[in-house]
Formats: sequence, C-alpha cells, structure tokens
Amino acid sequence: MVIDHPIFLESIRFIRSHLLANDLNYLEKKVLERLVHTSGDFSVQNLVNFSEGAC
Repeated sequence: MVIDHPIFLESIRFIRSHLLANDLNYLEKKVLERLVHTSGDFSVQNLVNFSEGAC
C-alpha cells in the first residue's frame, strides 16, 4: 500500500476547496486535481474536457 505524503494531501485538500463546481465523475475529478497540482494553475480546469468513458 502506498501512503501519500502529508504535503501532497494538504495540497489536494487546498485544490479541492478552490475548484469550481462541476459535474465530473470521481475519476475525472482525481485527474483534474492532479493536473492542477502538477501545473500549479487553477485555470487548467477551464481547459480540460473528458470524452465519454475516458476515465
């Protein structure tokens, strides 16, 4: 089992609290959180579109 680092977990909590409301499913939200975390750019959420069944 892999345990995420506490700094990463805090980053994801911060990101979740600042994302715009959306209708993404669980896996799509996880991908979006990682994209924002990696880029450090919340505007990426306005650029991402998921194809049906992509996740």
